[in-house]
Amino acid sequence: MASINVDDVVRLTLDLPELMLKAGEEGVVRATWFATTSAYEVEFSNGRRALLLPEQVCLVSHSTAQ
Repeated sequence: MASINVDDVVRLTLDLPELMLKAGEEGVVRATWFATTSAYEVEFSNGRRALLLPEQVCLVSHSTAQ
Protein backbone atom coordinates (compact mmCIF):
# COMPACT_ATOMS: atom_id res chain seq x y z
CA MET A 1 0.00 0.00 0.00
CA ALA A 2 1.37 3.42 -0.96
CA SER A 3 1.94 5.84 1.87
CA ILE A 4 -0.35 8.84 1.98
CA ASN A 5 1.12 12.25 2.81
CA VAL A 6 -0.04 15.84 3.31
CA ASP A 7 -1.25 17.43 0.04
CA ASP A 8 -1.93 14.05 -1.64
CA VAL A 9 -5.30 13.55 -3.33
CA VAL A 10 -7.39 10.69 -1.93
CA ARG A 11 -10.75 9.15 -2.81
CA LEU A 12 -13.38 8.25 -0.23
CA THR A 13 -14.13 4.51 -0.29
CA LEU A 14 -17.50 4.62 1.50
CA ASP A 15 -20.43 6.92 2.10
CA LEU A 16 -20.35 9.22 5.14
CA PRO A 17 -23.97 10.43 5.23
CA GLU A 18 -23.48 12.31 8.50
CA LEU A 19 -21.04 14.59 6.63
CA MET A 20 -22.97 14.51 3.34
CA LEU A 21 -20.02 12.81 1.61
CA LYS A 22 -20.36 9.97 -0.88
CA ALA A 23 -17.99 7.21 -1.86
CA GLY A 24 -15.85 8.32 -4.79
CA GLU A 25 -15.52 11.95 -3.72
CA GLU A 26 -11.95 13.20 -3.80
CA GLY A 27 -10.21 15.43 -1.30
CA VAL A 28 -6.79 16.68 -0.27
CA VAL A 29 -4.98 15.42 2.83
CA ARG A 30 -4.36 18.42 5.09
CA ALA A 31 -2.86 16.60 8.09
CA THR A 32 -1.79 13.12 9.15
CA TRP A 33 -2.24 11.72 12.64
CA PHE A 34 -0.28 8.84 14.15
CA ALA A 35 -1.52 8.44 17.71
CA THR A 36 -2.99 5.09 18.66
CA THR A 37 -3.99 4.57 15.04
CA SER A 38 -3.21 6.36 11.78
CA ALA A 39 -5.73 8.85 10.44
CA TYR A 40 -5.90 11.55 7.78
CA GLU A 41 -7.60 14.92 7.94
CA VAL A 42 -9.06 15.35 4.46
CA GLU A 43 -10.59 18.49 2.96
CA PHE A 44 -13.21 17.97 0.26
CA SER A 45 -14.24 20.41 -2.48
CA ASN A 46 -17.47 21.26 -0.64
CA GLY A 47 -15.34 22.65 2.22
CA ARG A 48 -16.03 19.79 4.58
CA ARG A 49 -13.17 18.22 6.49
CA ALA A 50 -13.17 14.73 7.90
CA LEU A 51 -10.78 12.68 10.01
CA LEU A 52 -10.57 9.38 8.16
CA LEU A 53 -8.97 6.00 8.76
CA PRO A 54 -6.68 4.45 6.14
CA GLU A 55 -9.36 1.94 5.09
CA GLN A 56 -11.76 4.81 4.33
CA VAL A 57 -9.58 6.36 1.61
CA CYS A 58 -7.44 5.31 -1.32
CA LEU A 59 -4.61 7.27 -2.89
CA VAL A 60 -5.43 8.99 -6.20
CA SER A 61 -2.20 10.93 -6.69
CA HIS A 62 0.79 12.19 -4.78
CA SER A 63 1.36 15.91 -4.42
CA THR A 64 3.76 17.36 -6.96
CA ALA A 65 5.16 19.61 -4.20
CA GLN A 66 7.03 16.73 -2.54
